[in-house]
Amino acid sequence: IRAAFGARAEEALCRLYGQLDTARRRYQIAQTAVSWTVLRRAPAPGTEWQVSCVYPRPYDDVVQREATRHLLPSAFVYGVMRQESAFRPSVVSPAQAVGLLQLIPPTASRVASELGTEYSPASMYAPATNIAFGTYYLKKLLGFFGGRLELAAAAYNAGPKAVSRWLEKGDSLPLDLFVARIPYEETRTYVYRVLGNTARYAYDERGPAALPRVELEIPAGLRAPDDAY
Repeated sequence: IRAAFGARAEEALCRLYGQLDTARRRYQIAQTAVSWTVLRRAPAPGTEWQVSCVYPRPYDDVVQREATRHLLPSAFVYGVMRQESAFRPSVVSPAQAVGLLQLIPPTASRVASELGTEYSPASMYAPATNIAFGTYYLKKLLGFFGGRLELAAAAYNAGPKAVSRWLEKGDSLPLDLFVARIPYEETRTYVYRVLGNTARYAYDERGPAALPRVELEIPAGLRAPDDAY
């Protein structure tokens, strides 16, 4: 490919890998093939390949089906997936979180029970199962926290009980200050990046009108139940 396409080899590779369902290799190529200056502007003819290379949509049929089933924005699912696994279905974290949406075994087991299906650790490596379990869990977190994407993202990273504790003393703050005061640097960064990913995916899907609105006022009393996981 590089010999055949010369200066446009990176574009050719991104487009060819885009024909595969997985996005792992495409996303890896994007890290050196895509210009940051391009990403700071709206997509234009000749540069749209760079955006789709950095923000791919693997397993789109599965993501759209599960997002529709759980009334989730598909942009949010992809925003979490991009941050969690960089689209690597076999990745395992130091905390033993597995797959595209990085589910830890206790969470996956609880989700399986609520879905009425058998839990198998090996099944979490299967993209369709991992996406189905992860979207179900994201829907639960959104239900705990009033549909707020930023709070659900924080809970996905740090746990719903931690977010509930932070809200006890912080739900009177504007959202930007609340997030800035999250005591875990990893979670603060996670929230910013997931929301940024989500905004980019929404914009690329339907244009500026699709950008998520971020309300600075946090509704009072949002808490996860005692048995939240």
